[in-house]
Amino acid sequence: MSKEKKSKGDRIVQIILLILIAAGIASFPILMGKSSSAGGGMGPGGPGGAGMMPGADSTQSEEDSSVAVEVQPVERGTVQKYIKVNGDVASSSSVDIFPDIDGKLVSINVGLGDYVRKGSVLAYVDPSQPGKVYSKSAVRATVSGTITEINFDEGETVSTSSEIATIGDLDSLQIETFIPERYVQYVKMGLVAEVSFDAYPDVFFEAQVSEISPVLDTDSRSQEISLSLLGNDKRIKVGMFASMKLIIKESIDVIVVSGNALSTHYDDDVVYVVKDGKAERRTVTLGLSSSEEVEIINGLSEGDVVITRGLSNVSDGTDVRVVE
Repeated sequence: MSKEKKSKGDRIVQIILLILIAAGIASFPILMGKSSSAGGGMGPGGPGGAGMMPGADSTQSEEDSSVAVEVQPVERGTVQKYIKVNGDVASSSSVDIFPDIDGKLVSINVGLGDYVRKGSVLAYVDPSQPGKVYSKSAVRATVSGTITEINFDEGETVSTSSEIATIGDLDSLQIETFIPERYVQYVKMGLVAEVSFDAYPDVFFEAQVSEISPVLDTDSRSQEISLSLLGNDKRIKVGMFASMKLIIKESIDVIVVSGNALSTHYDDDVVYVVKDGKAERRTVTLGLSSSEEVEIINGLSEGDVVITRGLSNVSDGTDVRVVE
């Protein structure tokens, strides 16, 4: 074979090889696409893909689209509007004891909490002056009762206007407190208060308004009132600090919901009721309210179930699921 023919044959072979290589590269993506659609690991429906596998449970997807909420059944109850005040326990009947003469208090014969009878000697006062000696003068109880205050120590000088001691009747206790001026309009005889003491934090006592001052204190702009403690409970002592909820209004046997259930829609007060897995908006009319609960006059019925938590993500018709 001549050199010229051989060179021409080599060029033909090279061209054919280049054509075959180009054809193979062009068909590679097509072959890969067919492999993926046939169930390989590269496509969206394959084991490595991002799509949902055939037959996958759609329950999880439905749950993800609903809003988790906490609920409360609507019941009848009592709503109380109250004001919080503090006061001190005192004897409802007390008498201050004064000496009959000026002088030095030379002895005190009683202590706090002692029970004394009318005429008992509580202390002695010596009226002696320099160069003059007098007999000691007895300070006597003018009533029977318990010593609730002793205001002087032995050796102090007292006068006929000095309150040596106070005698009280511990079988009848009261709480003395002051009501801010803005609440004076609500205060009246017989109002009931729920009382608690630091000594008995989980126990509640009852008291009732028994005295109302006809004037206001001009410095504090408050009105003094007294409440009689109901029952003769020996746990309560004179001088104890009392915390009280003075009930100024009360609605009994009414539809009641938690204040957390309330929201607004434009200018309306609304609640959301759970019905058939969806939130249903109800416009309501409010009655008496406290810091925890609200009376519903119209818009709800006993037995309805209202949403109390999760309201920020709820509107009328929202799918909801109840969580504990």
